[in-house]
Amino acid sequence: MAARPGEDRTAAPLETEDSTGDAANEERTSGKAESGLFVGSVEKAFEVLRILGTSPIPMGLSEVVKVTAMGKSSAQRFLHTLTALGYVNQDKETKAYSISAQILDLAQSYLGAEGLREKASHFLRAANLQTEETINLTLLDRLSVVYLMRYPGFHQISVDLSIGSKLPAFCTAPGRTILAYMEEVESNWILEKSDIKAYTPYTITDKQKIVGTFKQIRRNGYFISNQEAFVGDISVAAPVFNWAGRILAAVNIAVPTSRWSVKEVAAKLMPIAVRTASEISAALGHPSSKALSKG
Repeated sequence: MAARPGEDRTAAPLETEDSTGDAANEERTSGKAESGLFVGSVEKAFEVLRILGTSPIPMGLSEVVKVTAMGKSSAQRFLHTLTALGYVNQDKETKAYSISAQILDLAQSYLGAEGLREKASHFLRAANLQTEETINLTLLDRLSVVYLMRYPGFHQISVDLSIGSKLPAFCTAPGRTILAYMEEVESNWILEKSDIKAYTPYTITDKQKIVGTFKQIRRNGYFISNQEAFVGDISVAAPVFNWAGRILAAVNIAVPTSRWSVKEVAAKLMPIAVRTASEISAALGHPSSKALSKG
């Protein structure tokens, strides 16, 4: 699971609290019994899309039935409907199903929320060129942080992620930063639902200790994670606010321990992460950040 310092690798061994995790499933299904408005067939349709979207290869009908535990006729109807709507493709020869590019229409609406991508790109790219290190913009998605934008560094990296990758919020620099600026009841709920476990020898797994970092994060305006999610990876993150002053996202700069120490990150990269996040916040209309971005 753990990468050696300075070693190129992907994040696959780190289990995320995304759509494949038990915690996320519990979150998605909570409250159904209390609401007579819940439409089970819609849930099943999205479950089919999720299964196809996470499969590395096209899936046959029998495979979809097995994974979703649906009846064969039900799965066939959902697949036919999604194919007719254009969200699923079916190979004419193998008859296997795969997710279609049309799903990107929905994703694009999410990625363009509040004009964040458009307004953030210039500042992220500038920070990337200045530091020559990997710069990310992340959002909170249920119990995880999802990578919305990413500018890879010019050097060897310890962790290789891509846009759309998800990591647990509680043990990542951007996730911890976002949690710190949320309402207490919201952040507590997320921690309660999260599968808090050690991903490295450095992961903080005590909930009270995690909560205890929030006050310092708000006081300092940033958070540095020292190998909590991946061995060999240091990440510094700063908050991005919307026009109303609510936490919206986080900017983080990630570097390997083979080239950086925590002290060096705090001295050289932290100010850039904070400035970049402030500039993006100002571009989104956050009044306090406008003054900071000019300073």
